[in-house]
Amino acid sequence: MCDDLNCPNREIRLCSCSAIKGPDADKMIGHIFQNVRNVHFALDYRTLDETEQRIFRVLGSCETCGGALCCCMRVEPLRGGDVMEWLYSAARSACELTRADVGESVFVHLFVSMFHKQDQAYAEAWLFERIQRDAMKWRKIYTIVRTGCDADHCLFPDPSAEGSYLAQSVAIKELERLIEEEKKTVSPRFDHEDRGETWWEMNEDGLAALHFVRLEIVESRLNTDEG
Repeated sequence: MCDDLNCPNREIRLCSCSAIKGPDADKMIGHIFQNVRNVHFALDYRTLDETEQRIFRVLGSCETCGGALCCCMRVEPLRGGDVMEWLYSAARSACELTRADVGESVFVHLFVSMFHKQDQAYAEAWLFERIQRDAMKWRKIYTIVRTGCDADHCLFPDPSAEGSYLAQSVAIKELERLIEEEKKTVSPRFDHEDRGETWWEMNEDGLAALHFVRLEIVESRLNTDEG
């Protein structure tokens, strides 16, 4: 728990749970991140001068006792690192560790609001550019996956990819072609058909878990920075 004299939580009732009062630092930190709610951030600094010391804080209230919680850390990017990048990563990690269910617009508000008013326009512009870089780095990819089972013949093949595509419309068109090909060779025992826009299945009515074939488009994300 933060004991900084500058902490904005010092004037209100703090968390009184035993994990906070005890000597075990790991339990204290674990309690904070598992029980903190209404998460928001604070940043102690004077200017955006990169040589200045800063303190980043994760603030909120304890779900168990209702008292205030605060976890602070010194902003220390690696040599030559970007302070804004450090803050961005720390804020993202804090949301994940506290299981804070925040959308992108809420995250933008939380991030920008920890800066002084005169710096918020700069912080917002930097953040939007950073988010855009992330969006460009990750690209959706659509893979057609085949699964099936024929228990009578002890056939339990692993799922296999029939092809991957960058456009969902192309994947859907290829799925339709594969369905027509599959229907020509599928076992006559498979007498029940189900279909959606991005999947198709044929199975033996009443024994679907034991005798079936399925084609489905699975969406994933491709990191364009790798490879």
